[in-house]
Amino acid sequence: MSTKEKTKKAANPDKAIADYLAAANRPYSINDIVNNLTGAVGKTAAVKSLAALTDKGEIVCKTWGKASVYWKKQEDVAPPSEEEVAAMDSKISALQEELMTLKDQNRSLQGQLSGVNSTMTTEELKARLLEFRKENQALSSRVERLSSGVESVTRADKEMVDKDFMKFSKAWKSRKRKVKEIVGMLSEGMDKKPKILAEEMGIETDEMVGLDYDKVIGQIS
Repeated sequence: MSTKEKTKKAANPDKAIADYLAAANRPYSINDIVNNLTGAVGKTAAVKSLAALTDKGEIVCKTWGKASVYWKKQEDVAPPSEEEVAAMDSKISALQEELMTLKDQNRSLQGQLSGVNSTMTTEELKARLLEFRKENQALSSRVERLSSGVESVTRADKEMVDKDFMKFSKAWKSRKRKVKEIVGMLSEGMDKKPKILAEEMGIETDEMVGLDYDKVIGQIS
């Protein structure tokens, strides 16, 4: 079906909905009806049409809690048995429970995403990561010079360098872990592999730039 056909509005929403329910001959929620009509009837118009058709007795509406379903009035068909009604009620209850579970999962993901957004943006994380890499490279270079005896320092200087190096290396490891956790959470919610999502977000990992955390730390061990 083309986009033009999907967006074409029905001239008579009441008739469009009545004909659809008659052809489908099964219960539908208002959202199902609007979606299945692929834009021929908007939700606002559908609400009015369903109310009008129900008042005229052309369709039947049954409500369970906050959920309502509609179907074509079955004039020549025997009403459902108590067992059938019980089965329908059971199915609706199961669907409502599933809906609640999905809503809880959505709220959890939204909370995680809000937490991510409230900490640092992707660009900020990339900038900070670049800073840590430069700082660690500078410290590594100085450690190499000190180890080779090119530059003489006092014990206090050495202790200060070691302290700064460990502080920045811990920050590097912490930031790396946080980025990995954030990408992991987002990839799970988006059903993508972390590596693919990281590439799409433009995040460069240590491995991508040939940086080995354990090797850098080993240089001062």
